[in-house]
Amino acid sequence: MSIIISGVIDGPLTGGIPKAIELTVLADIPDLSVYGLESANNGGGSTGVEFTLPAGSARAGDVIYIASETDGFASYFGFAPDYTSGAANINGDDAILLYENGVVTDVFGDPDTDGTGEAWDYLDGWAYRAPGSTPSATFDPADWTFSGTNALDGESTNATAATPFPAGSFAPGETGPTFSVAALDAVQSEGDSGTTGFTFTVSRGGDTSEAGSVDFTVSGDVDGQDFGGALPSGTVSFAAGESEKVITLDVTGDTDDEGDEDFTVTLSAPVGGTIAGGTATGTIRNDDLGITLIHEIQGNAATWGEQFGRTDATPFFGATVKVSAIVVGDFQNGDADDGRNFGGFYLQEEDADADGDAMTSEGIFVYEGAGSFMTDVKVGDRVTLIGTATEYFGETQINASQIVIESSGNVLPTAADITFPIADIRTNGDGQVIADLEAYEGMLVNVPQAMTVADLFDYSRYGEIGLYADGRLATYTQENAPDQAGFQAYLENAVRNTITIDDGRTVQNPFTLPYPDGSYGTADGLSSGDTVTGLTGVVRYSRSSGGNGDENYRINPTEAPVFEDTNPRQETPPEVGGSLKVASYNVLNYFNGDGMGGGFPTSRGADSYDEFLRQQEKLVAAISAIDADVVGLIEIENDGYGPESAIASLVAALNAEMGAGTYAYVDPGVDQLGSDAIAVGFIYKPGEVQLIGDAAILDKSVDARFDSDNQRPSLAQSFREIDGGGTFTAVVNHLKSKGSPVDGTPGDEDQGDGAGNANTTRTLAAEALADWIASDPTGSGDSDVLLLGDMNAYAMEDPIRALLAGSDDTAGTGDDYVNLAPEAYSYAFPLDLATAGQVQAYGSLDYAIGSGSLAGQVTGAAPWHINADEPGLIDYNTEFKPDNPDIYAPDAFRSSDHDPMIIGLDLTPDAKLARLDFGGDFPKYRLSYSLDGEDVSSQRVKLIDRDIDVRKAGISIEADGPGRLPVFLTGTGDGLGIATPGLKAILGGTLDVVNGREVMSFSLDEAAGLGDALSVMFEFRDLSGTGAAEMRFYDDGALVEERSVNPVNGTVFADLAGSTDFDRVELSAAGDLEFAVSAAEFLRIETDAFLFA
Repeated sequence: MSIIISGVIDGPLTGGIPKAIELTVLADIPDLSVYGLESANNGGGSTGVEFTLPAGSARAGDVIYIASETDGFASYFGFAPDYTSGAANINGDDAILLYENGVVTDVFGDPDTDGTGEAWDYLDGWAYRAPGSTPSATFDPADWTFSGTNALDGESTNATAATPFPAGSFAPGETGPTFSVAALDAVQSEGDSGTTGFTFTVSRGGDTSEAGSVDFTVSGDVDGQDFGGALPSGTVSFAAGESEKVITLDVTGDTDDEGDEDFTVTLSAPVGGTIAGGTATGTIRNDDLGITLIHEIQGNAATWGEQFGRTDATPFFGATVKVSAIVVGDFQNGDADDGRNFGGFYLQEEDADADGDAMTSEGIFVYEGAGSFMTDVKVGDRVTLIGTATEYFGETQINASQIVIESSGNVLPTAADITFPIADIRTNGDGQVIADLEAYEGMLVNVPQAMTVADLFDYSRYGEIGLYADGRLATYTQENAPDQAGFQAYLENAVRNTITIDDGRTVQNPFTLPYPDGSYGTADGLSSGDTVTGLTGVVRYSRSSGGNGDENYRINPTEAPVFEDTNPRQETPPEVGGSLKVASYNVLNYFNGDGMGGGFPTSRGADSYDEFLRQQEKLVAAISAIDADVVGLIEIENDGYGPESAIASLVAALNAEMGAGTYAYVDPGVDQLGSDAIAVGFIYKPGEVQLIGDAAILDKSVDARFDSDNQRPSLAQSFREIDGGGTFTAVVNHLKSKGSPVDGTPGDEDQGDGAGNANTTRTLAAEALADWIASDPTGSGDSDVLLLGDMNAYAMEDPIRALLAGSDDTAGTGDDYVNLAPEAYSYAFPLDLATAGQVQAYGSLDYAIGSGSLAGQVTGAAPWHINADEPGLIDYNTEFKPDNPDIYAPDAFRSSDHDPMIIGLDLTPDAKLARLDFGGDFPKYRLSYSLDGEDVSSQRVKLIDRDIDVRKAGISIEADGPGRLPVFLTGTGDGLGIATPGLKAILGGTLDVVNGREVMSFSLDEAAGLGDALSVMFEFRDLSGTGAAEMRFYDDGALVEERSVNPVNGTVFADLAGSTDFDRVELSAAGDLEFAVSAAEFLRIETDAFLFA
């Protein structure tokens, strides 16, 4: 055992790099290729060597670094790693195994245990071998020192780190002489005659000042005939000071087709030392095979049937084959193109050798192993090779053992044209439906038609781009009612039109992205809706090149695809017109920690304060650009409404950007809005709109159909436009997601009809919401209602149809609602994660839905496409993306995953408030009246005797002394207010309050187009005593209703709920209650429309 794992590191740079393994050579090694590495991720156990060290010698004391990538390692350490491999793509909970000739000789961690929280956890830190430790296949934490988890957080280089990785400092213990053997040139063809020398190096390490010897023997798949009559054996002797000897084993050539033969050289009986590396292997390659054409290896499933449970497996599975064909795709490890590393290359038969059968592929992948290439090939080389035909995750390939380049610069085989939709579909091993491109597997292909960028979810992490052949695909239930047969047909058609571009890299979070044009920038980079034409590459059947996801056919470009910006960014919000602007925005888990810069990570949202600031910058950029007067928020942290709350933080950030006092937030008067981690909310511009009354909350306590245990309560608030006087009620919602059904709710499981999970829960909630709105929960008396938010249902699903039908549950009636942006999309998501996860579709979960009375006052409604089309690459997160600071920009783009919805309103002005004010000093009095607060007339009046008639105001007052006649006030305006101090003086100083002796009567004339009233509100001052305010309502002289109301906060309100109207109301006091009336407001009818005064 001449090598040891001396250190591991999980670095602090973006993406957790550098990730690396340090090996220290304990004794001279003539051939490193007998050693290999494996990482066991998350306790997943050992499956065998992932990375074989390239052939070459090493001296005792050499230090070797294997990293997951180069740039981050070099940036942190100041020097490059020796090798890169996916085996080093480790996290702090992953174990590492070192192999020698396929046998584990050293280990860090427990391969069968997730290291999180274990003694050997090195998350964002490192572990290093204790001095004097020796290799061991059994892990002992006592042989290691640890930095502790998160010790490297915030560091940028090892040289400046507070707890630096002790690179290259391992000190091995004293060792005596050791013997080891390694293959030197031991994998060769045997030849047809004569002998071929297979060479091995026997080395001594440690103290070689004395003579020594060691015996060797040969065993394995060979017999004596392979070596001229007897298996070789012997003794290797070393004189004092000698450290290396070469032994040559002569293999006899023949013409027998006997397959490859492996043999092992084993050391034994050491004299003057111990055995450290006691075995080495050689392989006698069979060079007596005939050429097999690739289409024969690929086979035609339709004609030869099923094998291994699949019809796409090679009929030559496990057989040694010899192939001669043209390289059409170079994806070798360690060659000049170090960014494309599948560990092999693609071969395709020349056109003359093709069989003309459209059902058989002429191409195949040749795998050389996880290490560096065996022979550096180039596109256009004609290669003859020998290897084993096999399958890897469903892709037919040849595991090469011999590769010979016959010629270079050859004309490439003709690329096969693939046109979409693909005729056939199939199901992969995970049960997903995919387009069947088996006949093109491994071949050079061309896609002549324009393909639309549809899916960028894995773009930054795995270098994948999903393409669709028929423009942007709408989500099924965006345009169709849920239906099982229809949805299945839709899925099958969608997968027939879908293909994925893969960047050909096996690393996650590549340092740079190849598309478009070799790099990605934030200024309108690649986005959904862009197109590419003439895509050329090789077809691979695999998981993503980053090892993610499910098996599917992918195109790995061999020519750089050229993308056309056919979907340019919307740099500014859409114009929606109107005098008032309303928006809704899903802010994607805006969580502000403890509100003071700490408390991260939280249960959702940003993982750190730095990420939170990035998130907030983007949200502020988006919301300030929209510049709405009212904004409904979705997915904001449900942490109350105090100064450190999330909604307060967002408002503070907006006001810091837009000016003090620009926005305020609605406090619904509860500690939290429901029990979920997230909630809905409102922010508004107090300079543009006023709150009317208190907010109202819909949850299960209001209507049992609204399951607020599994979805967020809805919030309603009425607003009045300050400038125009118009009013409306906004309701912001966030219904149950499609992620899972609610246990015990019939029909909530996914029915396979396109509606997903929890359709019943959402539909019941929508029905409850429609009924609740009809009840006027805020008491505004105004029928203009705007529903906002994330309904988690597409346009043709039951919840949306239930809302549009209104409270009578019948479409086409007077209480229907209107989808104000029916053609919009705001969100992108795979069609069905279980059955067609590779296809992304677009629809609207985010709505602007208006009542019938509001719809005519809407000047425009549209989403601002700043998120659904953009890749997650440019969001605020720092993980799972290239380590490139230019990727992030503090702008609105990808500030969330939902697009904001924007609505313009031009509200019909409400009726003006006619107010009558009395004032003056005895004995001369001045009567003044005003309209909407503006004085329009004033005149002298005399001391009241019987009556005063102010004709211009349309108001008359009749009064006698207290206890004799009631005070009558009659108005033809739409409202009336009284300031009692003047009234007190005019009426002789005793009628400023109402008590058990007085009655005040308010009558309304049907004049100026105004009719009867439906509700009245009285405002009191000088409230004292106990008892009720009593109201009696009359219509044409007949008593229609009586109410006793306890004054609350100096206000009483009576609403006859639209079923009864009145033209006069009497107000009196019961008990010892006394009060003075300071204002009165009536809701009156004008030409069948409701006007609030």
